[in-house]
Amino acid sequence: MRPSRWRSYRRLALCVAFACAVTQAQTTRGRAPQDKFLTGPPFPLQEVLGALNAHVPTRRILSAVESRGVTFYPSPADVSQLQAAGATGDLIQLIQTKGAKFKPAPPPPPPKPKIAGLVTLSCAPAECNVAVDGKPQGPTQGGVKKVAGIVIGRQGSVVVDFSKDGYFGQQIVVALQPDTPETPKPVTLQPTEAMQEKLGSQLFALLLAKIGGDAGIKDSQMLTGSGAAALYEAGGQRTDWIFTARLNGSTSSAYIEMEIKLAELKWRDVIKGAVVRSGGAGKLKNTPVVREMAQNIQQYRDYQPAAVLAALHSQKLKWMSLLGAPSPSGAVTLKGTGSAGEYTLTVNSNGLLDGIVYQPAAGHGPGVTVQYGDYAPVGKGKAPKVFDLRYQEKSPRGLSLHFDSVQYAPTLTDKDFRT
Repeated sequence: MRPSRWRSYRRLALCVAFACAVTQAQTTRGRAPQDKFLTGPPFPLQEVLGALNAHVPTRRILSAVESRGVTFYPSPADVSQLQAAGATGDLIQLIQTKGAKFKPAPPPPPPKPKIAGLVTLSCAPAECNVAVDGKPQGPTQGGVKKVAGIVIGRQGSVVVDFSKDGYFGQQIVVALQPDTPETPKPVTLQPTEAMQEKLGSQLFALLLAKIGGDAGIKDSQMLTGSGAAALYEAGGQRTDWIFTARLNGSTSSAYIEMEIKLAELKWRDVIKGAVVRSGGAGKLKNTPVVREMAQNIQQYRDYQPAAVLAALHSQKLKWMSLLGAPSPSGAVTLKGTGSAGEYTLTVNSNGLLDGIVYQPAAGHGPGVTVQYGDYAPVGKGKAPKVFDLRYQEKSPRGLSLHFDSVQYAPTLTDKDFRT
């Protein structure tokens, strides 16, 4: 190539390059500088708080968040921080919108509670107060409390408390199963000592009422009757008799005539006050049988239910009982203590005296056990047709009378009590 042509090309290239440089410089001078606050990665919480604390205008922060987004969804605690730093409701709402994808999933619903079946609670004496896991459920009705809707907790059981004024409380644990009825064993509360005295007084008063009160006590000791007897001598030897008996409580008199039928031997004992008179077959005089009969006629008179209740009532004993009324399921026990010793009375379901056990204090004679049964009406009172008395000895002595019949006899006189 010729030198002149080369120089022409060179000048042209330089002109083009200069023109490009001028154009680029002009373009750069015409473009506005870039705002770094409005561009960049999404805002974390601390940067938003920093902007608020630096008093960046709210409109500018709104633009920046709209442009850049955020890396969080504000929790209630975050909202409190933003508000404290001066965030407006619009800004908080925008942050929530931009950070929606970071919003935590709601917690799963709690599991449906397991509900126990009907729990039937029983308590004696009625009525008891009931609490389940410390929550009062109210008193029983007729001794029973039914509790529904108990939520089964982690333990799978509940603690049930029974309480009643005058009684020691009791606590049980009841295991539960969903939708399965539960009937724990009945609970019996034990009375305090003060309550035992109160119940004892009530039960003794009931005994007096059931035998007819004052009028019944009087009439019950005015009777005649006959039947079969068994006499137990010292050493336990038994003899069987037929007998006739008369009783007059108003004069403290009793009459028993006993006969061994096959041997045609008769013996009669009469007591009035403390005096005993006897008579009968000569073969029986001064025999152990006669001595036993003389002692037993006094016990027959004094341990008639009406007589013994009247005597105990006059002694003002301290009575103790666990129940104040007869139990439908059987006899209840009543204890009385005094200077003469201790009396244990059993009361049948009809409220009548079933038996007595007398444990004497020193110097008050032998202990005695008496059983009664088959009460019959006698005037306004009642008298047992079964009377079984034993002395508390190694070889029990005593007398057993089984009346075929008992009649009310209000017109007995002293003539009826002669030997």
